[in-house]
Amino acid sequence: MTLTVVAGTSSASPPTRTPRSTTTAAASNTTTWWVDSTWISPLTGWVLGEGKASCPSCILIRYTNNGGRSWSAVPTPGARLALSTTNTYLCGSAGCVTRIVFANRNDGYLFGPDLFTTTDGGRTWHRQGGKPTVALAIVDPGVVWRLTYANCPGPCGLTLQQQRTGTTSWVTVRASFDGSGNSVDQQIVGLGSGRRLIAFYENIADGSVAVGTFFFTADQGRTWSRKRDPCAPYRSEDASVAAADGTLVVECEWEGNSVPAYVIVSRNGGETYGPQRAIPKWNAFVIASASANTIVAATAGIGGSGLGESEPFVFSLERSSNGGVTWRTVVRDREMLTSSTPGGNYLSFVSQTVGHWIGYGNKLWTTTDGGEHWTASNV
Repeated sequence: MTLTVVAGTSSASPPTRTPRSTTTAAASNTTTWWVDSTWISPLTGWVLGEGKASCPSCILIRYTNNGGRSWSAVPTPGARLALSTTNTYLCGSAGCVTRIVFANRNDGYLFGPDLFTTTDGGRTWHRQGGKPTVALAIVDPGVVWRLTYANCPGPCGLTLQQQRTGTTSWVTVRASFDGSGNSVDQQIVGLGSGRRLIAFYENIADGSVAVGTFFFTADQGRTWSRKRDPCAPYRSEDASVAAADGTLVVECEWEGNSVPAYVIVSRNGGETYGPQRAIPKWNAFVIASASANTIVAATAGIGGSGLGESEPFVFSLERSSNGGVTWRTVVRDREMLTSSTPGGNYLSFVSQTVGHWIGYGNKLWTTTDGGEHWTASNV
């Protein structure tokens, strides 16, 4: 089961589909692939990708301050994209990363598993030592949390650390989480009003399938409450988490595809959840919400390697404006997968109206009306 959690700004029913207002994109031949993005406002953001002419797996960063109408190159530390390297030893001395996060115009982070930081908007990057970083998030203005691990597959031995932006030292918040699992797909979410959530897997060293677990704190990590996977009794294969104003939207997708995927919404910080709302199974890879009612579910993370050269695939985006009761297809993007497709993904809202999606890695999709319409750009 895939368990996806979204924190939003404000019996399962079958999905409803209509063809109106559906955007169809033509395939792109560019050799640059985008895998992640980060935004500090609807106008200011960065994208992370790969595809330098002399180094196809070396990372690229682009920056915009006008909502994506134009982009400029940002210097990089020379690291490689971990998604394109099957073994981390191929990263060599340059290091490997998979994600990018900026806290403001100056302070940024490249991580997963190596960690690079900048305090001058990316003009210079500095590699930080220590254990590999699996998750990193801005949980308060000027406050960064990260999860490091000792050995994955596990038990991983996760440690939660905190840093003030503009500094280089990390302070341990909690070490280690009991049963911190064998997966490196952990997430950190700021829920507003000092509340924070960490989602990860139980220890599955015995060979069983993982169960997702949530840890909540309302006092900056001094005390924690532990809650079981809200999709239980089914067991989860992975988890992803995003955040807006504190409303939690959890996607549940069953292992083996035996049960339709659905979303559940919590308006009280994960204490209780509303009814199950079915979502289109073929889109149940990643979700995001602009509010408790506005939810989008997108195809993501499909790579060409192992799928066959020039294999067609339709990346699609579904939108619900009533908390998952009904859904409508808003994007259908038919692409030809190749062995060079890295398979990254990104989906998030930066405000109640502005959001971004990376499905197929050539494009960054943008909405300015809460997900009703989307426009693709090749950055």
